[in-house]
Amino acid sequence: MSEKSEFLDFDVDKSILSDLVFSQNGTIESGVRELVMNAFDANSFRCEITLGKNRFEVLDQGDGFEDEDSIHKFFKTFGTPHQEGDALYGRFRIGRGQIMAFGRITWHSKQFMMSTDIKAKGMGFDLTTDMDSYIEGCKVSGEFYEPVPNDVLNFTKDSIARLVKYTQQDVFINGLKVNEPDADWDYEDEELKIKWNPNDGFGTSIYSLGVFVRTLSSYEYGVDAHIVTKKALNLNMARNDISDSDPLYRKIKDILRERMIEEGVGLSHISGETGLPEATRLSLIKQLINGSIGICRVLNLPLIRDYRGHKIKLSGLINDIGRGMPLIVAPEAGNRVCDRLATTKEARVLHQDELRVWQQPSMDGLINLWCELINQINEFTDYNREQIFKLRSAKLPSYEQMSETIDDKYIKVKQTDLSKQERAAKSALNYVSKIMASRISKQLNTAVSKRTIKVGKSEVADGWTDGATYICVGQHLLSKLEHGFSGATELILLLLHEYCHDANTAGSHEHGFEFYEKYHDLSSSDIVGYSARVLLDRFSIGLCKTGQTVPQKVKEQYNRSLDRFEFDIYANQKRSKLEWSGLAKVIFSGFKANVETSKGYTIHECPVLTFPKPLSLCDCIQRSVNILLEEFAEAGIEWDKELKKRISSAERNYEFKNLRQMWDEFLDKLASSGAQWVQESNNDLNAFQKFILLAKFELGLGRKGKSRFEDRHLRSILHILCVDDRNSVTSFSTSDARKSRRLSSEFVSKQVDLKHDPIKYESLAGANQKSERFSEATSILKDLVNSLNDDGEREEFISLYINDNLAVELA
Repeated sequence: MSEKSEFLDFDVDKSILSDLVFSQNGTIESGVRELVMNAFDANSFRCEITLGKNRFEVLDQGDGFEDEDSIHKFFKTFGTPHQEGDALYGRFRIGRGQIMAFGRITWHSKQFMMSTDIKAKGMGFDLTTDMDSYIEGCKVSGEFYEPVPNDVLNFTKDSIARLVKYTQQDVFINGLKVNEPDADWDYEDEELKIKWNPNDGFGTSIYSLGVFVRTLSSYEYGVDAHIVTKKALNLNMARNDISDSDPLYRKIKDILRERMIEEGVGLSHISGETGLPEATRLSLIKQLINGSIGICRVLNLPLIRDYRGHKIKLSGLINDIGRGMPLIVAPEAGNRVCDRLATTKEARVLHQDELRVWQQPSMDGLINLWCELINQINEFTDYNREQIFKLRSAKLPSYEQMSETIDDKYIKVKQTDLSKQERAAKSALNYVSKIMASRISKQLNTAVSKRTIKVGKSEVADGWTDGATYICVGQHLLSKLEHGFSGATELILLLLHEYCHDANTAGSHEHGFEFYEKYHDLSSSDIVGYSARVLLDRFSIGLCKTGQTVPQKVKEQYNRSLDRFEFDIYANQKRSKLEWSGLAKVIFSGFKANVETSKGYTIHECPVLTFPKPLSLCDCIQRSVNILLEEFAEAGIEWDKELKKRISSAERNYEFKNLRQMWDEFLDKLASSGAQWVQESNNDLNAFQKFILLAKFELGLGRKGKSRFEDRHLRSILHILCVDDRNSVTSFSTSDARKSRRLSSEFVSKQVDLKHDPIKYESLAGANQKSERFSEATSILKDLVNSLNDDGEREEFISLYINDNLAVELA
């Protein structure tokens, strides 16, 4: 029996048609997209799309269907292939089926109409011929089976607009033109056009003949671009991917690869190790591993990410390894030991994800990969050989081995173990912590509780917090305040950092996006500057209270814009040192009083602060109320008992509001009385006590917002000193030359007793040396010039009679 052979065509079951209709993509957007592509293949130069919740329409001016034969051949039959050159966008003639799944659809072209209703009539269509109405091109319209939700409708409009963004044909959606055929291009040749960095955040979008095909993620090539080809790319059936064998697609990839390297080099040169975007870094590593680029092209790019997120160059890392620096990988984010190793540069600590990024199971594997990549360089040199030698000699201890050398304990230091200066620093930090909590609450518009400041020791952390009640500051950081504002700012930033943590940070130090956002917003406000100033203020006061020396740097940087001043008081009656300095110490911890002679006293401010900051109400009571009550009782002030009663009541009931009101009433009375009250007291209070009382008022102690020492304060104090006939002010000086001249002329020259005239002619006559006589004469001349109260007269006198050298001192 002889064999027979014949060729048989495959048959296609009707279920395939159902798949072509329902399974190609399955969205309204894809169905409308295919209709637009069909319009372009039909040589239409214009396409008008109308989209609504219930209906749609796509009208083109293309070739349409010429006769029934073309309808049977190209509409009835799915999959009839296009002939070479007769279609730019389609290949299989199956795209029209996608829209049929969503409604009752009608195609009207020339005098023919084809209507489908898959749900009612199944997989087929009604053909109507010899119609009275005539459409030159083709109009596809339909009623959706279900209303289209607004979000789907808007997405469809946006997707179609993106689809046809660079087509040469004009495309309108609901009357609005959406394509840009005449865009500006950064690169163009005979096959494609490119716009770099279009700022849409989609990566690289590829358009075949102006029609969108797909997007290459930034993580693939690390580049943002729009690329439009001038000839059709080889696409898949769904028109959403490109064949890897397409020569033009391979060319696009080569261009993107070169661009990625160029951008990486440029950004690293401009911004250093932080300039390379993460997407570009990951893409370069991917291309490096798969062999698309050689390591010599990227050896000096910051491709390696360390524990803190910094990007470092492979060449730099190799040099560190060559110098013997160990290389480890962090076990997890927020590891305090790794943070310490990275800070002290005891080891290069790579990010916990770096092995995964480089597709290696261990550090040994990563070193071997780098050596292999260097070994593949075509022009292998002694330099390359040296790099490999360094890598092969790398120290790769485990994390456990490195952590054994570090004590990761967190120890709290007792108050008794702190020095006096450290206690002052801790007290100041506690004070400012309350202020920071209040200001942070206002900034974040949420309640933030004050955290108590503790002092601790740790080899792995400068500070830590439980996230709610306390912040522990490293003992070694307290000395930062010796450096003035720079140290105060550093400590404030540490407190702010810990305030941004809502969880316990002992043992862990992980930061997320929310942390960085909060820290950025708070550190950009006035919290840092204001808190640093207050911190330095309280630290200085604390040192003065305990009789400690204020660091020189603090003296240089911090004077609160107030002037240094001195009084030389001539006293008729000898007074004990205790009466002056003792009272000053009780009321003003920042003041010192020195006895120069049995008759002369100099009162001057402490080395740092002209005056302490306004005391709290409780401090005012503690320091001065008892003294004031005793002195007012002696002076016969009538409301002494009422004041004492109010103070006592408020102390018992903590009604500080009433106490503050009473305190203000007392100060207002003192202010309104002024010098008259001093004179009416019949000098029962000595001059210095009067000085203390009025100075206390003028400085605003106990009154919110009064801390600056101004001319009027000095005038009041000088007046009190002068009205007491037992005293005379023989001199007054301040760091402000103009203020010194003005106030000296007002009080010293006019009100001093003549028998204590500051111009001592006998000292001039008794001087033995010419230099001494000249110096004394110059001093007398200055006093005389200062006695001219009118600024204009004084300046005229100086210009007429004083030489330039002395005029500078008198200016």
